[in-house]
Amino acid sequence: MTRYSDVQLLKTGRLKPEVIADSYSEEQILDVLQGDQIGQAISSEIAATLRKALEIQAQEGEMLDDAEITYLDEEGENPTVLNFDEITYLDEDQESRINNLSQRSNELIACVKGYQSPGIEKGENQDYILATKDLIIACDGVGSGDNSAQIALDVAHQFNEDFQLLQFQTRNEDNRRAYLQGILDEINQYIIRTKKMNNDSDSGTTFTSVISISDTEKYIVSLGDSQVFKFSKSGELSAVSNPTSDSFIPAMFDKLGIRYAGEADLPYNEFINALNSKLSLLNVDQNSQQAKTMQQFRQMVGDETKFLSMRQAMVKGFGMEGQSSTQLSPENAKTVTADPYDTFLCMTDGVTDQMTEEQMQKVFTLGAIKELIKNHELADATIKGLESTRIQELSNNDVITVGNAQDLSSDLQKILKHINPKKLFRKQDPQLLAKTKELMAIGGIRELEKEALANMQEQRLHKEGYKRAKGDNVGIVGM
Repeated sequence: MTRYSDVQLLKTGRLKPEVIADSYSEEQILDVLQGDQIGQAISSEIAATLRKALEIQAQEGEMLDDAEITYLDEEGENPTVLNFDEITYLDEDQESRINNLSQRSNELIACVKGYQSPGIEKGENQDYILATKDLIIACDGVGSGDNSAQIALDVAHQFNEDFQLLQFQTRNEDNRRAYLQGILDEINQYIIRTKKMNNDSDSGTTFTSVISISDTEKYIVSLGDSQVFKFSKSGELSAVSNPTSDSFIPAMFDKLGIRYAGEADLPYNEFINALNSKLSLLNVDQNSQQAKTMQQFRQMVGDETKFLSMRQAMVKGFGMEGQSSTQLSPENAKTVTADPYDTFLCMTDGVTDQMTEEQMQKVFTLGAIKELIKNHELADATIKGLESTRIQELSNNDVITVGNAQDLSSDLQKILKHINPKKLFRKQDPQLLAKTKELMAIGGIRELEKEALANMQEQRLHKEGYKRAKGDNVGIVGM
């Protein structure tokens, strides 16, 4: 028998009250949920679901097979016994790093502790995810800081508190950026003051967000090396933010006037060869400031240990001194047009540092396909242009064995046409399209999480599309 308080379960979100126990009256439930955001979000459903059997649902976690649970009131008294067939709880670590205030599924979020080396988990998950109806946020706490996990949480919540969508929507592009800049600068000053009080010089966080202005207009804002991606229903995953100006090595390439082409992702010796090759093409006066900058850069990446440290270093993010640390780059603070069925994703570098962009597209597309096959029970279906053996292959294998990105995109289109065929005047069911978008995002996020963790554990060594394994956590949120 497991003992929990209903107040604790309901208010922390661990009790998923889409279906309410008929052991409670509506008045009792409303008393428990009074003033709570989760309660407010589901209050409209209470009356309709009050008489249904209790089900407790969650995204992930241990399945408990207890036949009964004893509930206590808020004072820990007056036990009430309820019986269940099965009960699921969110993983405690993931739950503590997520705040989902939106009406979207928790399965559109992954925020999990990763690995520092094969078989050895990270000591702490410093990523933090926040989602509301109008925006999503992913913060990646700086790994060297003792308070980075708390700073990531504080930044996400403070931004959500300060941001006002109505004020934002009516502004033009330049004023939108200025409005956000003011919010970010003020938050950063608060973080810096707090760090000084705690004698903390190392803690900080990245910040990445997507703001929904309308179905066809989104605003992206990013500081640091986390990124925003867009996945279209055609199966294309594309980056819509650019972290290069916010990270140390790419910023140094830019300062020296040489084109950055992802050299920081290379093994150390290859990086040095590529750097020297590009620097040799420059005609530099040995007494110039540029020559001094070249020398400083070479010293800062002078051995593999220094290189690995500099590869992680950021020049922008919260908790850093100097006004430029939160200065938004135009490519990372902008309005982007969107199809209503595009999915926008904020990802921390625990994902993007494990795979190339093309590989992430393959992984996400395969995950989307798997979820559609599962949800629509297509394993034995007859789909035009898609053989049954191919459907089985897509359902049961990982991305290593299922073909290239073009093949997967083609497979996805065939499945989408089967699920939601065009009707008279080439119209499709908009409700079904919206549901399909959500399923694709759920499957894609789940597959990205799985592959990022696999690479951290060196299960993808020397596989095409995967980068050198890097210990980290995984943070993804979709809209």
